[in-house]
Amino acid sequence: MICCCATLRAASQQLITMDGYPPQDTARVRWMLTKTRTKHQRPQMPHPPYHYTIEDCTFTGKKTGLTYGATLTRPIGIKRFPTVVLISGTGSQDRDYTVSGHKFFWVLADYLSNHGIAVLRVDDRSTGKTTGIFNRSTTVDFAKDVLCAVEWLNTRKDIDPGRIGLIGHSEGGIVAPMVAAMAPEKISFLVMIGAPVIGLHQINYYQTRQAYTAIYKPDTVLFAMMRLHQEIMSKIPAQAHDLSEMNVVVKNALDTFYKRESPGIVKRIIPDKNTYDRMFRSYQSFLSPWWQFVLSYDPAQDIQKVNCPVLVVYGNKDRQVPPAEDYALIKKLQHRRSESILIPDMNHFMQPDTSGNPKNYEAIETTIKPVLLEKISTWVLGQAQLGR
Repeated sequence: MICCCATLRAASQQLITMDGYPPQDTARVRWMLTKTRTKHQRPQMPHPPYHYTIEDCTFTGKKTGLTYGATLTRPIGIKRFPTVVLISGTGSQDRDYTVSGHKFFWVLADYLSNHGIAVLRVDDRSTGKTTGIFNRSTTVDFAKDVLCAVEWLNTRKDIDPGRIGLIGHSEGGIVAPMVAAMAPEKISFLVMIGAPVIGLHQINYYQTRQAYTAIYKPDTVLFAMMRLHQEIMSKIPAQAHDLSEMNVVVKNALDTFYKRESPGIVKRIIPDKNTYDRMFRSYQSFLSPWWQFVLSYDPAQDIQKVNCPVLVVYGNKDRQVPPAEDYALIKKLQHRRSESILIPDMNHFMQPDTSGNPKNYEAIETTIKPVLLEKISTWVLGQAQLGR
């Protein structure tokens, strides 16, 4: 998940409320927009008795020196089975990928292990039993974490090293091909769900426009605000590496904005000095190592290096990444052993949903759309039978 400064601004104007995550880096706030906390049914939540083994474990990454907390679920009564490592989206997530009262990866692991697939789900950096400093890390660091998990699986006698794959959601969906590009001999297949393959710079534009549409009316005001935002973002990270450089970038963009736009539009967007000052503060979070990396990273460069089979899935109601644009690009990048599907009435978080509005994630009782669970399971088992 990626959350833009527009969401923060909307929250400051009390247009929305949100659960901040992580609190140290507000530009990467989880895009969970809620007004009340009510208890909802979770019919897919796993309950004992479990028909697979569950092993809580810790391991040390040789390349990172970090300790990782994880849970491995393995099928019972099967000697040779595929294994997948789950990769969460943006934010420091626990191993269950707990978002809006749902445990997305616990539900996914339960289904897959019940159908003959071992699953390793791992706490992200600085979460649960995993060490490290999340806010100093980039997507490359997260890829190294996943590679450490794969290498640990390779040391186990109960895991077939030739049948290990990755399943990544959202940002995890672009981490997966990055790992496969790093160590192609260790990855047998990939599943990418809701992956922002067009790049997070474009995703920022997409999400910002959605948030601004609710704030700035008519369209002339919206277009002026988007021009201002893009002028600033186009200079990051090339010209903004520290606070002083960022302030210069924002000031130059604002100077151009004041000269270009009519007094009425200027007054609507920046009505007072407090708003002007807030504009500077809202862009400071883009100085974080993560933002500095993702704003210049093109996922296509790693996707093009992937030679193993890939399953790519989008929901047509995804409002956090543009499914049409991402789907079209991934179709161009894929090789003959890959498959792309667009699932009707599914949101970014894999739930059945006709609107895709992120504020509905918690209220939707189903954690993962059953057709997606079945597709992933069938596809992974098929790859395991074919071999690497």
